[in-house]
Amino acid sequence: SSDRFSKIPGSPIAYWVSNGIAKSFKIGKTFNSIGSSRSGMQTGDNDIFLRFWFEVSFLNIKFDTKPEDNLMKIDKKWFPQPKGGSYRKWYGNFEYVVNYQSDGADLKAFTGNSIIKNPQFYFKEGVSWSHTTSKSFSGRILPSGCIFNVEAPSFFPNDNKTLLYILAMANTKVLDSLFGIINQTMHYLAGDMAKIPIIESNDEQLVFTIKEYAKKNITLSKTDWDSFETSWDFKRHPLVDGAGSISEAYDNWKSKANEMFKQLKNNEEELNKIFIDIYGLQDELKPEEEDKDVTVHYIIDKKEDASENLQKNNYLLTKEDVIKSFISYAVGCMFGRYSLDVEGLAYAGGEWDESKYKTYPADKDGIIPICDNEYFEDDIVSKFVKFVEVVYGEKNLNE
Repeated sequence: SSDRFSKIPGSPIAYWVSNGIAKSFKIGKTFNSIGSSRSGMQTGDNDIFLRFWFEVSFLNIKFDTKPEDNLMKIDKKWFPQPKGGSYRKWYGNFEYVVNYQSDGADLKAFTGNSIIKNPQFYFKEGVSWSHTTSKSFSGRILPSGCIFNVEAPSFFPNDNKTLLYILAMANTKVLDSLFGIINQTMHYLAGDMAKIPIIESNDEQLVFTIKEYAKKNITLSKTDWDSFETSWDFKRHPLVDGAGSISEAYDNWKSKANEMFKQLKNNEEELNKIFIDIYGLQDELKPEEEDKDVTVHYIIDKKEDASENLQKNNYLLTKEDVIKSFISYAVGCMFGRYSLDVEGLAYAGGEWDESKYKTYPADKDGIIPICDNEYFEDDIVSKFVKFVEVVYGEKNLNE
């Protein structure tokens, strides 16, 4: 019946729409009625205005800007800018910073195709997602203090109490099914998100449960994200934290990571069940999540040991990947970016503090030779051997 199309915003000719889906559009509020779905900043020239956060002095990044702050009085140049990124749910893809010094003075003076869209929502908390993806929708928490990019459209609820409920619903099979009616392309547009029907449960205990699942999933995803140097909240490599021997450290991280993976998958399936029931779509959707769609890391000794489905997961790590990340961290310690004596960044701009490097000294001249043989006492291999000895003890060095 063509009447069914009229229940859907824009009246798309979605002939496959079931009665259950059509009913969702009829009885649910639109996202637009409970908040604002917005497209973000377009710099006009990313080479000029965007940097990876680790390219600039860490001391020149402002992470905690509030919407009400006077930007003309902030002496920092760089501000976090989520820019879409890979398929990831709940938390992550915080890779870029944008030059927005003096309320974006350089951007405003730029003669290129720069568009400062929706600045009234800058630095507010919301839900963000990737504009373009070949996978399903993946919503992430947008913390306060960020300027969202055109590649990371975001939703800002009128009442922040609904934020976790919205994020939870956004990462279920229900939203993906509804989005496919509005837009069948690989683009998840802010305007399309505004048309999605949201059915808010009247059961207070159920709403509480939904929000608790969302909180746990954010924590699991953030813990995973922060385990790697690409996070600005990275503290220390997991193989170094409380290490005995390197094999024990590896097994310990593997166990923790894989438990988080299983927990997140289980939580997502529970949320799928809940929202499938709320929307009355039990006959159309199944709550089970596939291993390839869980967006925290899973560690396995060799890739071929994983199931075929798990091998398709972009967050699958092998033992080799883990050791490569450990070597990367070791080199960071060699140069003084990291230290075994302090958590997080030991030096990323500002004054050098020699007292931070007592357990494992940083290289004095900042030059580390890489040679095919042992020509220098301070080449990278010698330094790495010493690093392993310091971390795991002389008795574990041969292992």
